Amino acid sequence: MVGGGSIRRGVESSRGAGVARFLASWRALAVVAVIISALALAGVRVMHQQIAQRALESATVSARTVQVLVVARELTIQDILLLVDRDKRAAMDADVTLLRGEGAILGLRVWSMVDGRLVYSDAAHRASPEPGAAAVAAVLAGRTYAEDEPANPTAVGVYLPYDANADGKPDAAIEVLIPRTRIDVTVTRASRWLYGMAGFGLFALFLILFMIRRNQNRQDFAATHDNLTGLGNRVLLHRRARGLLGRATPESPAALMLIDLDGFKGVNDTLGHHAGDELLIVVAERLTAVAGAQVLPIRLGGDEFAVLAHGVDGLALAREIHAALRETMPVTGVPVEIDASIGVAFAPEHATDLVALLRHADLAMYEAKRSGAGVIAFRAGAQHADEQHVTLVPELRRALGDDELELFYQPVCAPDGEVTAVEALLRWRHPSRGLLTADEFVPQVAKTSLIKELSAWVIRTALTDGAAWRARGRGVRLAVNVSLRELTDPGLPQRLRSTAAATGFPLTELQLEVAESALGAPGAEAVADAIDELHTLGVQVTIDDVGGAYHALFALERSSVDALKIHPRFTRSMAASPHAASVVRHLVQLTHDSDARCVAEGVEGAADWALLTLAGCDGVQGYVASEPLPADQLWATVDEWNGGRPREAERVDMN
Repeated sequence: MVGGGSIRRGVESSRGAGVARFLASWRALAVVAVIISALALAGVRVMHQQIAQRALESATVSARTVQVLVVARELTIQDILLLVDRDKRAAMDADVTLLRGEGAILGLRVWSMVDGRLVYSDAAHRASPEPGAAAVAAVLAGRTYAEDEPANPTAVGVYLPYDANADGKPDAAIEVLIPRTRIDVTVTRASRWLYGMAGFGLFALFLILFMIRRNQNRQDFAATHDNLTGLGNRVLLHRRARGLLGRATPESPAALMLIDLDGFKGVNDTLGHHAGDELLIVVAERLTAVAGAQVLPIRLGGDEFAVLAHGVDGLALAREIHAALRETMPVTGVPVEIDASIGVAFAPEHATDLVALLRHADLAMYEAKRSGAGVIAFRAGAQHADEQHVTLVPELRRALGDDELELFYQPVCAPDGEVTAVEALLRWRHPSRGLLTADEFVPQVAKTSLIKELSAWVIRTALTDGAAWRARGRGVRLAVNVSLRELTDPGLPQRLRSTAAATGFPLTELQLEVAESALGAPGAEAVADAIDELHTLGVQVTIDDVGGAYHALFALERSSVDALKIHPRFTRSMAASPHAASVVRHLVQLTHDSDARCVAEGVEGAADWALLTLAGCDGVQGYVASEPLPADQLWATVDEWNGGRPREAERVDMN
């Protein structure tokens, strides 16, 4: 069953997750990686420039050392203004030769800032060009200046101001030619380390991003695919439908098919849950084999599937899928045959949004299930009849969580008026439709998985109320209605044990009631075994609404039923119809002959009560004693009776 509420929540959650999915997408991660890489490279470049600058500063320090050890020791202001004598020149040549031999410098020149004359030069650089304007300007300003040597690409020229007479003005410019190899080695060595670390960091970054992306891919796949069959799930359906339905046109419609497997429960119950899982996998394989590039198979949950298609004949594809699913399927080595009911809705003909399209396809699917047609396309005329059914299940699921359900209780009285049992009757305080009886909503969910959850809530609540009454001295038998599906569920005895242990209510005081009409359904032969199993727990079983069908007779013959409840249509007609009274007397006699008790339902007047007592009925239930009441009002109303008996004005002479 595809509920509108769950569909809307799925759409909202998928929209809300859109931003998160984009931020986790590969493109977003790539943008982050590019930004980080750009920042890293910019940082590396800045550090490279800083390293080069530090290397030049180191070269400047070396030049200053040459200034102190060679120039300042030999040259005075007179040497700069006049000429350097031969001895000083020879001493400077020797020092330069020594430093050059050690690789500290390549050459040395001294320029007069008075007349621009070359005061000193080593032999190798006497013909080199004069300092550039930038170098001269820096020296005149008292600053150190370094530049690549134009005539010697292997050298860096470092220009230092030299104040020979200490008057605060530079008298000469000292040009020291530092080998570029020393600077390059320093820069290269540091750069290699720097770029190596940057490269390793970027590699680690991209590796981390790759691992994050791979993990996100796995998470996204898990979030959008069914872990059993590998098909897409509701999330993927909503994601793909947004774009596909927007492209659908009357000339090229999109088709949505809802598929419900008929016979899956029998396989699951007979061969086990493992076989049921294997069957679902085979069904998924069949859907995938039939699907093409423009077809998306989806598992919605349980034994329900969907197919979203565009650019293909939707009805023809649905019939092809139906034929494929009806073929024999090997399950745990056993050939299994199942059927399927498929409902088809088209966009934009029937709807343009997924929520409405799912509802329409669901309506068509249930029509196919009822009629046995296999495949049916949505018909607008059929919408109103099933609208309530489509919305009921999600609303009821919500009601379970919102405390909208409650139990009313109706007494079952012995002929003398003593309350011997109370029957729990489910009610739903619907926010818009008011107080609903069980007949108005339970049949709609009887064949869905929600019935088990609903029955568990009823039993747990009833046993909790019953335990509270017993604690106050109100020890009566508690009757709870269950479906045939729940009665024959192998897990019911264990659930009853757990609930009884949790609530403290004795199972020997519990009575389960199943409608007679349900006993004619397929699988009813398992009723006898189920009743025997419940008897081992002390739980009694009653057949309800006897007389609406003939199945109670088979139940009496096949199993040790504890009680029968006569259908109200007989009890309400006893006073006016001798035939109805005769039927009741014979049902009572038949029940007693089978060692079971007989209770009459729907008793509304004291006259009917009297006739039922004369017929030998063991108990009565109906408005003659009390209407169904909430748990907190039941016993106060019972205590208002005259000893639990009809009021004097309602009594009749039973003699």
